[in-house]
Amino acid sequence: NQFGNGDGKTAMTVAGVAAGAYTGKKIAENSEKMKYRITVRMEDGDIETVVQSKLHNIHVGDSVRVHDGKAEHN
Repeated sequence: NQFGNGDGKTAMTVAGVAAGAYTGKKIAENSEKMKYRITVRMEDGDIETVVQSKLHNIHVGDSVRVHDGKAEHN
């Protein structure tokens, strides 16, 4: 908002708002593509890795089960 004077300041503000909206849209698109790789040590000692788009409040050390290729709380 420091560039120009009068209508120039208004134009720069509008450009900033448009750039902010575009950036927000791209961040939202990328967050939908984000995947989590979760490594689970099974009861028999085997290691299984699943990839999913949401953690569903799973933390390191939690007891989980793997169902349909997804980790979920027991």
